[in-house]
Amino acid sequence: AVTKVTQVFANNTPRALAATYLFPLPPDAALSDFALEIGGRMQRGEVVASAKARAIYEQIVRQQQDPGLLEYVDRDLFRARVFPVPANGTQRIELAFSQVLKMENGLYRYNYPLGALRTATLVSGGIVTFQATLESTAAVQSIYSPSHRLGISRRGDQKAIVGLEGATAELAAKDLDLFYAVDGKQI
Repeated sequence: AVTKVTQVFANNTPRALAATYLFPLPPDAALSDFALEIGGRMQRGEVVASAKARAIYEQIVRQQQDPGLLEYVDRDLFRARVFPVPANGTQRIELAFSQVLKMENGLYRYNYPLGALRTATLVSGGIVTFQATLESTAAVQSIYSPSHRLGISRRGDQKAIVGLEGATAELAAKDLDLFYAVDGKQI
């Protein structure tokens, strides 16, 4: 599974702010991409040693430019530091990770760490949107989530779009689990 996360930071104050975003990866997932919006365009990150990255980030902040720093914190936890989130504006980051889904009792299980938002400072009226595209060479069957009420749109036997949208507080109560089967268990 390849997961792309888009996080938008909103700043409702009259001065530029720095944002910190903690993101836990699911077990056995690998981070594959990080990008920061600069001048309306997404700029991809580059991997460098942590001490060098921190020094570059701090130098750029002092120059009032647009840096973003993604750091490994511990185990499967990453921290993104973003500056500036403009006064009365927004700043967007994207990250992507990939993982091999495990089969449990004949079903594939996908877990998204949505519950990580519980500790975030959330904008009143904030919205969370989740969308997954399930595709297989065999028929996709038995799609369900025990954790959240999902909308499911079938696109033939081998493809389905699964979605969720709603107010942040109610959705962030727990991680999102998605289970599905594939006819013949071949992906």
